[in-house]
Amino acid sequence: MVLMVAITLVFLIGVVVVVTLNQTASYHQLSSAQNVKSQGGAEEGLNYAIQELSQSLLTWQAALSGTFPSDFNTGTALASPNGNAFRIWASVGTSQNPDLQPYQVAVTTEGMAKKQGIEVATRAIQAYVSQRTLGADLTTGLHAAAALELAAQLGVNAGFGPSTLAVHWGPIVCLDLNGNLAGAWPLPNPADGSQFPRKFSTGGITGASFARSGTVSFSNFSTTPPSGTFTDGKEYWAYAPLVMPPLIDEAAYIWLAEHETAILPPISASTHLAMQATNCLPATNTTCGYFVPAPGDAALFDGASPGYAASSAVTIYVNGSAIFNKTAINGASFLITGGLTVNDATGGTALTLHVPVYAATEYPYHPALQPCAGATSCAPEPNIPFRGFLDVKGYMNVTVPGWTMAGALLVGDPQAVAGTAATLVPSYGLTLYYDDFINHAILVQPLLGTTAIRIEPDLIKNVPTR
Repeated sequence: MVLMVAITLVFLIGVVVVVTLNQTASYHQLSSAQNVKSQGGAEEGLNYAIQELSQSLLTWQAALSGTFPSDFNTGTALASPNGNAFRIWASVGTSQNPDLQPYQVAVTTEGMAKKQGIEVATRAIQAYVSQRTLGADLTTGLHAAAALELAAQLGVNAGFGPSTLAVHWGPIVCLDLNGNLAGAWPLPNPADGSQFPRKFSTGGITGASFARSGTVSFSNFSTTPPSGTFTDGKEYWAYAPLVMPPLIDEAAYIWLAEHETAILPPISASTHLAMQATNCLPATNTTCGYFVPAPGDAALFDGASPGYAASSAVTIYVNGSAIFNKTAINGASFLITGGLTVNDATGGTALTLHVPVYAATEYPYHPALQPCAGATSCAPEPNIPFRGFLDVKGYMNVTVPGWTMAGALLVGDPQAVAGTAATLVPSYGLTLYYDDFINHAILVQPLLGTTAIRIEPDLIKNVPTR
């Protein structure tokens, strides 16, 4: 009798344990499924939020001012086509996100799941999003705003000294529109030997110190392996599937230049007389920023120490070629449809520059080479002749050592016929300090055939739900 009772008790205990284990397993399976569903909801919510903010430049500018689409910040769950649910929260300013930049919007999306019949947020992700101007967009999903964007590989002029190219705090993007796939882009120092900044190119990338991708023959691209690798995932991305970056809104810059007033005119490189501004608006305005050099002539920007001055965010448009001698340009946008020759590096002053928050990303192998590491601003050079946005559609030739600029630089026309794109020729040398504020203030055209602009995440991270 005692034995029978013991066996019965063991059996009953076993049943209870099995039922409990099954219930626990079912609970964990259900919980896991809910977590996957809510994570999917958060990700779909972020994609939806970016799509909403990308509708037009007006929508984006309103968001930067704190006015968001109507379904943001309501606490109401939205449904995705896949049946997931999410909520969207957005903010600007540093009160909630101390490291948020003025050109970014913080977007938090919460994925929802049902618990006891009630929709609750169980997963949340946050992204800092911004408008893409100059930069690299890989089909793999990697995004990077650019300090220097080239329509074609760097040029070389054997008539001058050794080329140097030092680009600090932001990457280089080469669209390689000349299709130079059979000959890799040979990097000068310190971009080569010091392995900064990051480099993205639709062609090859190589150098005397580091072969990187090596040379690949385009005709045998599918059968002949390269001598190097296409990317190290840190410093260079060669033969990269780059998405075409947005085009500069040239019409907007022309309008701004035509409406400028009190612009100091350049002089004619041929006659050395002041160049008359043209196309100024209204008709009574004679001192705007639009200049047209005569055929064979160039607009020469030169001045007494510290040099030709243009500041206060003015826009100057040169419909032709230009020459920079002694300049002290601080805060301007210069668009030049022809070539630019830089002949003097003695102008300028020691400007205090803004250091981008992501600057350290550009020094993956040698962090100690970053100027002003850990600072938010500094004055790294005694003379900076140009600070602002510089867009040169023709060749840009730096014929003197030590010329330095800060901001963002575009050389060559991204819409040029393949094989004809001009590029940068740093015959002696160029040093460029990237400014992400200037990059994200560049005016670009909406996506072809739409009013939409390109909004992309600079940072994505998991965060607690509200």
